[in-house]
This record gives sequence, structure tokens and C-alpha cells, in this order.
Amino acid sequence: MLAGEGGAAGDESSGWALEDDPAAVVAGAGAEVVVLDSLLTGRAQNLAHLKGVGTRFGEKLAAAGITDIAPADGAFYVYAHVPHLTTGLGLDSLQLTSRWLHELGVAATSGIDFDLARGHEYVRFSYAGSRADLIEACDLLAAWTP
Repeated sequence: MLAGEGGAAGDESSGWALEDDPAAVVAGAGAEVVVLDSLLTGRAQNLAHLKGVGTRFGEKLAAAGITDIAPADGAFYVYAHVPHLTTGLGLDSLQLTSRWLHELGVAATSGIDFDLARGHEYVRFSYAGSRADLIEACDLLAAWTP
């Protein structure tokens, strides 16, 4: 979620690189499989913390007014409905995410990229980063004044 931070699969800053052929990683059946399993487990834990009531991530997102979160049924993303931060402030989600990036260094994706009709009120966050980065991003969002 933090701009300029690494940590995604295939990103050298995460400490490992995804092979050109992902099947080769699994076929190698060595440390790569352990690393991949560890990354997937970490992402699942991050999602549980982001959406969990009473968790630090959940509390921080709630403190930022981000409580209407769609079920995460696929990749490592949280899709959130934030009309109070968009249309409620005279912004669309592209303007909002641009402000977050420039003012806080927090990267999110505008919902416009995923839904032309309603996406102006939605943002998408990746939870594929480190837990420390997620906590920092949540802290920044919670403290942000529009």
C-alpha cells in the first residue's frame, strides 16, 4: 500500500524473484515452494487483519472511515466503498487516490478502473505488502484530513 515499497511476488525487493515459468518454481520443490507458501500465508493473515473487527488494521481502516469492504474472493486486494471520502467531498476515487499518493505516499487504485458506473465511490488496496507497511499505511489514512 505504500508507494515505492516492494514486497509483491516477483519484486526483487521482496527477497525473491518469480521464475519466468511459475511451474518451474513448483517443480523445483525446494525453498521456492516454502517461500511461496509463506507469502500466501502472510497475505491471508494480512486480509484477516485488514477486515477483522478489533484488529489493528481493521481499527485503523475504520478510523479512516473505511468500513464497507467487499469480500476478497481472489487476488490480494480489498475493495472498499468510500462515498464519504469521494462524492461526499466533491471528489471521485481517482482524485482521492491521487491525493493519498501525493499527500501521504499511500498507493491505492481508483474503483473507476473496475466499474465505470459506480467505481467513482470505490478504492482498491493491495494487502500483498508487509504487515509493517500495511500498519503504516492504515495509520497514515486514519490521520489524514481531507
